[in-house]
Amino acid sequence: MTFLDQWRREYNHERSHSSLNDMTPTGFIRSLQKDEDL
Repeated sequence: MTFLDQWRREYNHERSHSSLNDMTPTGFIRSLQKDEDL
């Protein structure tokens, strides 16, 4: 995996995003799935 691949993965999947209420994309998806279970 190149440096750019690592940066892209971290930027898109592991870093929090203000548009997701400062959650990581993974955390945001989990919160949506939890809401569906209710």
